[in-house]
Amino acid sequence: MNQPKTKETQTTKKPNSIIRVAVVDDDESFLATMKMMFNHGNSEFKCVGAYQDPQLALQEIIKSPPDVVLMDIRMDGPSTGIECTRRLKTALPNLRVIMVTAYTERMDILKSFMAGATGYILKPANAEEYRQSVRQVARGGVALSAPIQAEVIHSFHSSNGESGNGLSAREHEVLILLLQNKSDKEIAQVLNISQSTVHAHSSKVFAKLGAHSRAEAVAKFLRL
Repeated sequence: MNQPKTKETQTTKKPNSIIRVAVVDDDESFLATMKMMFNHGNSEFKCVGAYQDPQLALQEIIKSPPDVVLMDIRMDGPSTGIECTRRLKTALPNLRVIMVTAYTERMDILKSFMAGATGYILKPANAEEYRQSVRQVARGGVALSAPIQAEVIHSFHSSNGESGNGLSAREHEVLILLLQNKSDKEIAQVLNISQSTVHAHSSKVFAKLGAHSRAEAVAKFLRL
């Protein structure tokens, strides 16, 4: 029997299309850098918006949605990046948001994913890390800086069998590899199982966590 497509599969960006990016950050120099990085001499990306004011960002992004938003967590004013993300995801459920921050507090990570973020990148990062992160989330993956990925994977390992989520040991392994943006073929090779078995485990992971995407699965696992 064919498995139903998840939301993640349905909204994945086509590999050869231009990825439209918007940036929300109260640092004007960072905005200028991002605009240059995603616009100049690059046919893969296009920066379609750069906003210092999160309220203006909300209005403009909802009016003309990009594919991916790079969002600072802590900005001057009443609206945090997490709150801005939550409001954007309410209006645009398929929008991909990557948090960009210097902060590594676990609650920031948790709240970001619970608000609907699809990635968490630490400043400073090099140009290729930003580009690769945008590529990954546009294609349906999760983007995490190495230290954040290590922290999340450590949480997965340490809570195996103790979190009350009902995941088997094998399902935990599959979830960790999904977090690392491994394809079904790559997961099958790592675990020495068939791709159909990988797909079956993935479906069970999503069903048990009540998730429709990798980012949502990570958020719900961390919440547990």
